[in-house]
Amino acid sequence: MIKEFSENVQRLFDETVQDRSVQSNHTAADLIATLHRKVTQPIQVKTDNTCVHAIYYNVSVTIKSDLSSMGIAYNSDYHMTFHDLTSCDLHQLSEFILALERDIPKWRHIWVADDKLRKEKAKIGERLKSALRQFRSDWMSDWKLDDKKKIELFRIKYYNLQACKMCLDNDNPYWENKNTEAEILEECRTLHMDPPMEQWYNDFTDYVDGCKQMRDERDRQREEQKREQEKIRHLIQIKQLKLETLINTIEFHDNFSVTVEQSFPKYHTSFFSWQSMPSMDGNFLMRFKINDASTSFYVKIKDVDRCIPTITSVIKRVNDMIPELHNTLVDEGHQYFLVSEGMFMGQTTDDVGEPFYVMKYSHKKRRGIPCQNLASSRVANRINAVIRELYH
Repeated sequence: MIKEFSENVQRLFDETVQDRSVQSNHTAADLIATLHRKVTQPIQVKTDNTCVHAIYYNVSVTIKSDLSSMGIAYNSDYHMTFHDLTSCDLHQLSEFILALERDIPKWRHIWVADDKLRKEKAKIGERLKSALRQFRSDWMSDWKLDDKKKIELFRIKYYNLQACKMCLDNDNPYWENKNTEAEILEECRTLHMDPPMEQWYNDFTDYVDGCKQMRDERDRQREEQKREQEKIRHLIQIKQLKLETLINTIEFHDNFSVTVEQSFPKYHTSFFSWQSMPSMDGNFLMRFKINDASTSFYVKIKDVDRCIPTITSVIKRVNDMIPELHNTLVDEGHQYFLVSEGMFMGQTTDDVGEPFYVMKYSHKKRRGIPCQNLASSRVANRINAVIRELYH
């Protein structure tokens, strides 16, 4: 943009100052005096030992006292200098200065382009980094796209960004993206740029190779993790089968059962889903069900072998008390029920502190009322005492 500014200033000078053959002893003070006779006058004139400074709204002019040079400045970024003005006509020199004051604001395309150039130069580095990050993300993602197509699409994007950077280095912020490598090369030559295509190719290939290595390593780790999970899943299945086999050797009374389920923490595996991961730190969820009531407790998978004797002992002892519990409930009538864990009208074990308890429904209070003094309640309490041994 500075080059275009200089060319415009030179054009104005050539058009306005055409008489350059006058041999005179004029000085900068004479030129300032001529400017003072014009309609548009300097806002301020400063004089020092060697120069005179004429300041206008849009331009500042610094003139050597002997007219050996004249500097033109617009803002702090645009300036150029003319030398040896002693042979120029003073009137034409003054008209040139006024033309600058008048025409510089009209060179809007320079200021617009310069503003765009500043912004694009500030962003181009991050645009390149962002494009590389995006490619790596796409490459590492599980969204399937043919690798050759993916690489070629990114190659063209990468070359376009590199060509855009070359343009910005040449003060041209108007690169338009091309669709092929041949079009990029042709446009660069049209703009008198010699792009280092071989270097771009090498840099691009090195980056893609690095992404390939990362993906290959990730896939290897995934396969290793998958094999390890399969091994853990198999071991857990064996432990569950062992536990269920021992439980199934017990001859359960009617309306009593014990089931075993696997329970693992859930991990956020993607934006859309959670997934349970098998782990020896997981649990077996054991559910004791009597009639329509049930209570559950967890056994650490890694502790289950040690706990099996206690578990089978508890199950057998509870099983032995089931007939007595059924008989007492029958004797007490149909208004009494065995409940647990919020099975009835919002009642929870926290309210009574027991896995199982007997209650009846109060139509007046519209809720269940625990019954502590019944014969069935005493049997339920003995069952609870045995089950509580599992919590330790």
